[in-house]
Amino acid sequence: MDIVIDSRGGDFEQSIALYRAIRWAPALTRRVRMLRHCSSGAIVAMAGDVRIARHDTEVVALRHRTACR
Repeated sequence: MDIVIDSRGGDFEQSIALYRAIRWAPALTRRVRMLRHCSSGAIVAMAGDVRIARHDTEVVALRHRTACR
């Protein structure tokens, strides 16, 4: 399975749902390539067995709404 991520944002719950779908997919190898931006896509990238990032990939730290209280 080959996945390409270039995301400037996204929803936390949807990112977790994508992570689970990728992890549970019947694939021998899950390769994730991160392009320029990877915010909530960083969660999705964690599902990969192999993660490849470009030299200029920007990963933004995420904070879930409940963690801000």
